[in-house]
Amino acid sequence: MPEITNLKALGKYLDQPALVKKFNDKIPAVITAGAAGCCLYDTYKSQEGERKKTFIRSASTLFFTVASALVATRGVTIGKNKIFKGLIELPHVYTNKIFSFSEIKKGAVNINFDLHRYHQNPFGELKKLSLLGLIPILGGISGGILGDKLAKDDWKKKLPDKVKEGTYQYLNNIFLCNIGAGTGILLMDKLNVKSKAIRFSVIMAGVAGAGLVAGNAVANFVCKNVIDPIFNKKPCCHKTKNSSMFKDLNKERHPELLDLGLHVDDLASVGFLSGINLLGPLLPTLYSISGYRAGIGYRNGSKNSP
Repeated sequence: MPEITNLKALGKYLDQPALVKKFNDKIPAVITAGAAGCCLYDTYKSQEGERKKTFIRSASTLFFTVASALVATRGVTIGKNKIFKGLIELPHVYTNKIFSFSEIKKGAVNINFDLHRYHQNPFGELKKLSLLGLIPILGGISGGILGDKLAKDDWKKKLPDKVKEGTYQYLNNIFLCNIGAGTGILLMDKLNVKSKAIRFSVIMAGVAGAGLVAGNAVANFVCKNVIDPIFNKKPCCHKTKNSSMFKDLNKERHPELLDLGLHVDDLASVGFLSGINLLGPLLPTLYSISGYRAGIGYRNGSKNSP
Protein backbone atom coordinates (compact mmCIF):
# COMPACT_ATOMS: atom_id res chain seq x y z
CA MET A 1 0.00 0.00 0.00
CA PRO A 2 1.32 3.54 -0.76
CA GLU A 3 2.51 5.81 2.04
CA ILE A 4 -0.08 8.37 3.22
CA THR A 5 0.33 11.95 4.48
CA ASN A 6 1.26 12.71 8.09
CA LEU A 7 -2.11 14.35 8.85
CA LYS A 8 -4.15 11.48 7.47
CA ALA A 9 -1.90 8.97 9.24
CA LEU A 10 -2.40 10.83 12.54
CA GLY A 11 -6.15 10.73 12.08
CA LYS A 12 -6.09 7.00 11.42
CA TYR A 13 -3.72 6.41 14.34
CA LEU A 14 -5.96 8.24 16.83
CA ASP A 15 -9.09 6.58 15.48
CA GLN A 16 -7.96 2.97 15.87
CA PRO A 17 -10.83 1.01 17.47
CA ALA A 18 -8.48 -0.62 19.99
CA LEU A 19 -7.05 2.78 21.00
CA VAL A 20 -10.54 4.29 21.30
CA LYS A 21 -11.63 1.37 23.49
CA LYS A 22 -8.58 1.75 25.73
CA PHE A 23 -9.29 5.47 26.12
CA ASN A 24 -12.98 4.80 26.74
CA ASP A 25 -12.17 2.28 29.49
CA LYS A 26 -10.29 4.97 31.45
CA ILE A 27 -13.10 7.56 31.34
CA PRO A 28 -15.00 6.40 34.49
CA ALA A 29 -11.86 6.75 36.63
CA VAL A 30 -10.98 10.11 35.07
CA ILE A 31 -14.44 11.64 35.48
CA THR A 32 -14.77 10.31 39.04
CA ALA A 33 -11.38 11.75 40.02
CA GLY A 34 -12.33 15.09 38.47
CA ALA A 35 -15.63 15.17 40.36
CA ALA A 36 -13.88 14.37 43.65
CA GLY A 37 -11.40 17.17 43.06
CA CYS A 38 -14.20 19.62 42.25
CA CYS A 39 -16.07 18.65 45.43
CA LEU A 40 -12.99 19.13 47.60
CA TYR A 41 -12.22 22.47 45.95
CA ASP A 42 -15.76 23.78 46.45
CA THR A 43 -15.64 22.67 50.08
CA TYR A 44 -12.23 24.29 50.68
CA LYS A 45 -13.17 27.66 49.19
CA SER A 46 -16.46 27.92 51.14
CA GLN A 47 -16.70 29.68 54.49
CA GLU A 48 -15.49 27.58 57.41
CA GLY A 49 -18.91 27.31 59.05
CA GLU A 50 -20.53 26.25 55.76
CA ARG A 51 -18.04 23.61 54.69
CA LYS A 52 -20.03 20.61 55.88
CA LYS A 53 -23.15 21.77 54.04
CA THR A 54 -21.12 22.65 50.94
CA PHE A 55 -19.53 19.20 50.92
CA ILE A 56 -22.92 17.48 51.19
CA ARG A 57 -24.51 19.57 48.45
CA SER A 58 -21.52 19.31 46.12
CA ALA A 59 -21.00 15.58 46.66
CA SER A 60 -24.66 14.77 46.04
CA THR A 61 -24.83 16.92 42.91
CA LEU A 62 -21.62 15.53 41.44
CA PHE A 63 -22.50 11.91 42.24
CA PHE A 64 -25.83 12.08 40.44
CA THR A 65 -24.36 14.08 37.55
CA VAL A 66 -21.46 11.70 36.93
CA ALA A 67 -23.54 8.56 37.47
CA SER A 68 -26.22 9.69 35.04
CA ALA A 69 -23.62 10.72 32.44
CA LEU A 70 -21.88 7.35 32.62
CA VAL A 71 -25.15 5.43 32.48
CA ALA A 72 -26.31 7.49 29.50
CA THR A 73 -23.17 6.76 27.50
CA ARG A 74 -22.23 3.27 28.64
CA GLY A 75 -25.60 1.76 29.52
CA VAL A 76 -26.41 -0.58 32.40
CA THR A 77 -25.43 -4.24 32.63
CA ILE A 78 -26.67 -6.56 35.37
CA GLY A 79 -24.88 -9.87 35.28
CA LYS A 80 -24.72 -10.75 31.61
CA ASN A 81 -27.89 -8.87 30.72
CA LYS A 82 -27.71 -5.44 29.09
CA ILE A 83 -30.58 -3.50 30.66
CA PHE A 84 -29.81 -0.28 28.79
CA LYS A 85 -27.51 -0.13 25.78
CA GLY A 86 -26.16 3.41 26.13
CA LEU A 87 -26.25 6.28 23.65
CA ILE A 88 -22.67 6.33 22.35
CA GLU A 89 -21.81 3.71 19.77
CA LEU A 90 -18.08 3.12 19.46
CA PRO A 91 -16.45 1.20 16.58
CA HIS A 92 -16.27 -2.56 16.80
CA VAL A 93 -12.85 -3.81 17.93
CA TYR A 94 -11.59 -6.47 15.53
CA THR A 95 -8.15 -6.65 17.14
CA ASN A 96 -6.65 -5.47 20.43
CA LYS A 97 -3.41 -4.51 18.70
CA ILE A 98 -2.64 -0.79 18.54
CA PHE A 99 -0.61 -0.08 15.43
CA SER A 100 2.21 2.45 15.49
CA PHE A 101 2.09 5.75 13.65
CA SER A 102 4.86 4.64 11.31
CA GLU A 103 3.04 1.41 10.43
CA ILE A 104 -0.08 3.34 9.50
CA LYS A 105 1.84 6.03 7.60
CA LYS A 106 3.62 3.43 5.49
CA GLY A 107 0.28 1.86 4.66
CA ALA A 108 1.37 -1.41 6.24
CA VAL A 109 -2.06 -1.96 7.79
CA ASN A 110 -5.57 -1.56 6.49
CA ILE A 111 -8.05 -0.69 9.25
CA ASN A 112 -11.74 -0.17 8.67
CA PHE A 113 -12.43 3.13 10.45
CA ASP A 114 -16.01 3.57 9.22
CA LEU A 115 -15.45 7.33 9.03
CA HIS A 116 -18.79 8.32 7.54
CA ARG A 117 -21.08 6.07 9.53
CA TYR A 118 -23.49 8.90 10.42
CA HIS A 119 -24.14 10.35 6.97
CA GLN A 120 -27.37 8.43 6.41
CA ASN A 121 -29.18 9.60 9.54
CA PRO A 122 -27.43 12.66 11.04
CA PHE A 123 -30.43 13.87 13.01
CA GLY A 124 -30.83 10.43 14.55
CA GLU A 125 -27.35 10.77 16.03
CA LEU A 126 -27.98 14.39 17.02
CA LYS A 127 -31.12 13.26 18.83
CA LYS A 128 -28.97 10.84 20.82
CA LEU A 129 -26.43 13.56 21.61
CA SER A 130 -29.21 15.93 22.70
CA LEU A 131 -30.56 13.26 25.03
CA LEU A 132 -27.03 12.51 26.21
CA GLY A 133 -26.65 16.17 27.18
CA LEU A 134 -30.05 16.31 28.88
CA ILE A 135 -29.55 13.28 31.13
CA PRO A 136 -26.60 14.67 33.17
CA ILE A 137 -28.48 17.96 33.59
CA LEU A 138 -31.50 16.14 35.01
CA GLY A 139 -29.14 14.06 37.13
CA GLY A 140 -27.43 17.19 38.41
CA ILE A 141 -30.72 18.84 39.34
CA SER A 142 -31.86 15.67 41.14
CA GLY A 143 -28.57 15.47 43.03
CA GLY A 144 -28.78 19.15 43.87
CA ILE A 145 -32.28 18.77 45.33
CA LEU A 146 -31.20 15.79 47.42
CA GLY A 147 -28.10 17.66 48.56
CA ASP A 148 -30.21 20.62 49.71
CA LYS A 149 -32.46 18.27 51.65
CA LEU A 150 -29.54 16.47 53.29
CA ALA A 151 -27.95 19.81 54.17
CA LYS A 152 -31.33 20.90 55.62
CA ASP A 153 -31.64 23.83 53.21
CA ASP A 154 -34.88 25.07 51.66
CA TRP A 155 -34.74 23.04 48.45
CA LYS A 156 -38.02 24.45 47.13
CA LYS A 157 -36.64 27.97 47.31
CA LYS A 158 -33.55 26.92 45.35
CA LEU A 159 -35.39 24.82 42.76
CA PRO A 160 -36.25 27.66 40.32
CA ASP A 161 -32.57 28.57 39.91
CA LYS A 162 -31.69 24.94 39.24
CA VAL A 163 -34.38 24.60 36.59
CA LYS A 164 -33.39 27.90 34.97
CA GLU A 165 -29.70 27.05 34.90
CA GLY A 166 -30.51 23.60 33.55
CA THR A 167 -32.58 25.23 30.79
CA TYR A 168 -29.79 27.71 30.09
CA GLN A 169 -27.15 24.98 29.88
CA TYR A 170 -29.26 22.71 27.71
CA LEU A 171 -30.46 25.29 25.21
CA ASN A 172 -27.31 27.41 25.06
CA ASN A 173 -24.62 24.75 25.24
CA ILE A 174 -26.26 21.62 23.84
CA PHE A 175 -29.59 21.62 21.99
CA LEU A 176 -29.29 24.71 19.77
CA CYS A 177 -25.69 23.79 18.98
CA ASN A 178 -26.92 20.38 17.82
CA ILE A 179 -29.51 22.07 15.59
CA GLY A 180 -26.74 24.10 13.97
CA ALA A 181 -24.60 20.99 13.61
CA GLY A 182 -27.46 19.10 11.98
CA THR A 183 -27.96 21.90 9.46
CA GLY A 184 -24.29 21.77 8.56
CA ILE A 185 -24.35 17.99 8.19
CA LEU A 186 -27.38 18.10 5.88
CA LEU A 187 -25.64 20.72 3.73
CA MET A 188 -22.46 18.65 3.48
CA ASP A 189 -24.43 15.53 2.63
CA LYS A 190 -26.44 17.42 0.03
CA LEU A 191 -23.20 18.60 -1.60
CA ASN A 192 -21.68 15.11 -1.18
CA VAL A 193 -18.63 16.50 0.62
CA LYS A 194 -16.42 13.68 1.96
CA SER A 195 -13.47 15.65 3.37
CA LYS A 196 -13.48 15.43 7.17
CA ALA A 197 -11.74 18.82 7.45
CA ILE A 198 -14.31 20.62 5.30
CA ARG A 199 -17.24 18.86 6.98
CA PHE A 200 -15.89 19.73 10.42
CA SER A 201 -15.45 23.43 9.49
CA VAL A 202 -18.92 23.83 7.99
CA ILE A 203 -20.63 21.97 10.84
CA MET A 204 -18.81 24.12 13.40
CA ALA A 205 -20.00 27.21 11.54
CA GLY A 206 -23.55 25.95 12.02
CA VAL A 207 -22.86 25.39 15.71
CA ALA A 208 -21.47 28.91 16.10
CA GLY A 209 -24.49 30.45 14.40
CA ALA A 210 -27.16 28.56 16.33
CA GLY A 211 -25.41 28.14 19.67
CA LEU A 212 -22.83 30.85 20.26
CA VAL A 213 -24.80 33.66 18.60
CA ALA A 214 -28.42 32.84 19.46
CA GLY A 215 -28.14 30.41 22.36
CA ASN A 216 -27.77 32.86 25.24
CA ALA A 217 -30.67 35.07 24.13
CA VAL A 218 -33.01 32.13 23.48
CA ALA A 219 -32.17 30.41 26.77
CA ASN A 220 -32.68 33.55 28.86
CA PHE A 221 -35.88 34.39 26.97
CA VAL A 222 -37.33 30.98 27.88
CA CYS A 223 -36.20 31.32 31.50
CA LYS A 224 -37.78 34.77 31.88
CA ASN A 225 -41.02 34.27 29.96
CA VAL A 226 -41.80 30.59 30.55
CA ILE A 227 -40.04 29.24 33.64
CA ASP A 228 -40.30 32.31 35.88
CA PRO A 229 -44.09 32.62 35.38
CA ILE A 230 -44.51 28.93 36.29
CA PHE A 231 -42.76 29.30 39.63
CA ASN A 232 -44.19 32.78 40.30
CA LYS A 233 -47.68 31.51 39.39
CA LYS A 234 -48.19 34.26 36.82
CA PRO A 235 -49.54 33.85 33.27
CA CYS A 236 -46.95 33.06 30.60
CA CYS A 237 -45.42 36.20 29.12
CA HIS A 238 -46.87 38.26 32.03
CA LYS A 239 -46.23 41.96 31.45
CA THR A 240 -46.74 45.23 33.25
CA LYS A 241 -46.59 48.75 31.85
CA ASN A 242 -42.84 48.93 32.50
CA SER A 243 -41.92 45.37 31.59
CA SER A 244 -41.09 43.64 28.32
CA MET A 245 -40.59 40.06 27.20
CA PHE A 246 -37.16 41.08 25.91
CA LYS A 247 -36.06 43.50 28.63
CA ASP A 248 -33.15 42.59 30.94
CA LEU A 249 -32.78 39.07 29.54
CA ASN A 250 -29.24 38.87 30.94
CA LYS A 251 -30.08 40.26 34.39
CA GLU A 252 -29.87 36.92 36.19
CA ARG A 253 -27.59 35.03 33.85
CA HIS A 254 -25.12 36.50 31.40
CA PRO A 255 -22.51 34.62 29.34
CA GLU A 256 -19.01 34.39 30.78
CA LEU A 257 -15.67 32.88 29.84
CA LEU A 258 -16.49 29.41 31.19
CA ASP A 259 -19.67 29.33 29.10
CA LEU A 260 -17.56 29.87 26.00
CA GLY A 261 -15.22 27.17 27.29
CA LEU A 262 -18.14 24.78 27.70
CA HIS A 263 -18.62 24.91 23.95
CA VAL A 264 -15.58 22.66 23.70
CA ASP A 265 -18.19 19.90 23.99
CA ASP A 266 -19.49 21.12 20.64
CA LEU A 267 -16.04 20.55 19.16
CA ALA A 268 -16.11 17.03 20.54
CA SER A 269 -19.67 16.40 19.36
CA VAL A 270 -19.00 17.71 15.86
CA GLY A 271 -15.73 15.81 15.65
CA PHE A 272 -17.49 12.62 16.73
CA LEU A 273 -20.25 13.15 14.17
CA SER A 274 -17.61 13.83 11.52
CA GLY A 275 -16.08 10.43 12.18
CA ILE A 276 -13.46 11.05 14.89
CA ASN A 277 -14.27 8.14 17.19
CA LEU A 278 -11.74 9.10 19.87
CA LEU A 279 -13.87 12.13 20.85
CA GLY A 280 -16.94 10.06 21.73
CA PRO A 281 -15.72 8.97 25.19
CA LEU A 282 -15.05 12.61 26.12
CA LEU A 283 -18.69 13.66 25.83
CA PRO A 284 -19.96 12.49 29.26
CA THR A 285 -17.12 14.37 30.97
CA LEU A 286 -17.89 17.59 29.12
CA TYR A 287 -21.66 17.37 29.56
CA SER A 288 -21.19 16.73 33.30
CA ILE A 289 -19.98 20.32 33.72
CA SER A 290 -23.36 21.58 32.51
CA GLY A 291 -25.10 19.09 34.81
CA TYR A 292 -23.17 20.30 37.84
CA ARG A 293 -23.93 23.95 37.15
CA ALA A 294 -27.60 23.10 36.83
CA GLY A 295 -27.50 21.13 40.09
CA ILE A 296 -26.10 24.06 42.09
CA GLY A 297 -28.49 26.52 40.40
CA TYR A 298 -25.67 28.73 39.18
CA ARG A 299 -26.58 32.37 38.56
CA ASN A 300 -24.06 35.14 37.91
CA GLY A 301 -26.37 38.15 37.89
CA SER A 302 -28.70 39.82 40.36
CA LYS A 303 -32.44 39.28 40.58
CA ASN A 304 -32.86 42.59 42.30
CA SER A 305 -30.62 44.70 40.11
CA PRO A 306 -32.34 47.57 38.27
